[in-house]
Amino acid sequence: MTTNIKHSSKVWLEWLGQLEFLKSIPDDILRLHVGFAYYLCAPIQKDIWRVNQLKAGNIDSANALKIDYEKLIHNVPNRFWLSEPDAIGPLFSISHKVNNIDVLINSDVLRMQADVSNLQRFGLLNNLDTILEVGGGYGHLANAFLEMGVCKRYLIIDFDEILEVANRWTASLKPAYSIHRYQKNGNEMTAERLKMEGLHLIPVSLLSTFPENIIVNLMINMNSFCEMTREQVESYVSAKYINYEILYSNNREKQICNMEMDSVTSVFANYGRMWPNYELLQTTNYEKIKKKVILLSRNPAYQFPQLNIDDILGITGQEMPSL
Repeated sequence: MTTNIKHSSKVWLEWLGQLEFLKSIPDDILRLHVGFAYYLCAPIQKDIWRVNQLKAGNIDSANALKIDYEKLIHNVPNRFWLSEPDAIGPLFSISHKVNNIDVLINSDVLRMQADVSNLQRFGLLNNLDTILEVGGGYGHLANAFLEMGVCKRYLIIDFDEILEVANRWTASLKPAYSIHRYQKNGNEMTAERLKMEGLHLIPVSLLSTFPENIIVNLMINMNSFCEMTREQVESYVSAKYINYEILYSNNREKQICNMEMDSVTSVFANYGRMWPNYELLQTTNYEKIKKKVILLSRNPAYQFPQLNIDDILGITGQEMPSL
C-alpha cells in the first residue's frame, strides 16, 4: 500500500538541505553540531558561551539555568530527571547537584525536561509498552525514556536523513538497548519486528505500511507538527495508519515560515477529544501563549488529567525552552 501524502513540507525540504553538513561531522562530536539553528534541538552556542562564562568566574547565567531546572523538576520523581548523556557534555553543560544527585544541564536538557515533567504529571508515563515519537530529532528523548525504563520499545518516525543522525548519536552512547533501523522504501517493517524491545527508527516514507495490529500507548510530537502541511498532520492524528491511545503535542499553531499550515489545533479538533478542549482554547488567554500543550484521544471515555492550564510547563517565555 502506498500513500500520496507528501513526505516533506516546503520548510523541511529546505532545512534538510541545510543539514547536509552533518554527514561530514565525526560521531564523537556530532552533539556539538545538532544544535545548528533550531532544527534538531536548542541552539548550542549559548550553552558553550555559558560554560565559558562560568570558567571565567561569571556565575549568573549558570545559576539562572540551575534555577530553571529546579523549577522543572519540582515534585517530579528523580527517575524522571534528565541529564546530558553525551561524553563531551561538559563542553556545553553546567554541572549541578540536586538532592545529592549530579546532573549535567543545558538548554536542550531543560527543553526536554519541560515535556518529561508534563508527561509525568499528566500520569502518561505509567505502564507503557510502546511510545512513538513523530519527529524525534537526534534521539535525546528516546534515549532518556529507554534508559529510564519508561517503555519497552520507542519508535521514531522521521526523515531518513534525520534518522541517520539519531542512529549515529544514539550508537555513540553505547546504550544497553538495541537499535532497529528500517530502510527507506523497505519491506522489513513487520509487526513481529516492531514488537522487539529497544529503539526503532522508521522512515516517514513507510508510514502507510505501519502494521494495523501495533498499539501505540503514547504518541508524542514536539515542535514539528507546526512545521508540516495540514495533510501530513492529519495522516498521524486521524489514526489512519497509527493506532494510538493518547497524543501529547507541544507545538506552536504554525511555524512562522510554514505557509502550508494554518492551525495545528484546528486539525486536532477534527479527530478526537482534546484537553484543553477547543472551545476553552479559543476563549481563554491560552490562545495567546506561544506554544500549546494539548492531549488528544479518540476514545470518548478517556479520562483526561485534572491539571490547570497555568501548571503546564514549557509554553511561555521569550525563547526555548520557554519557561
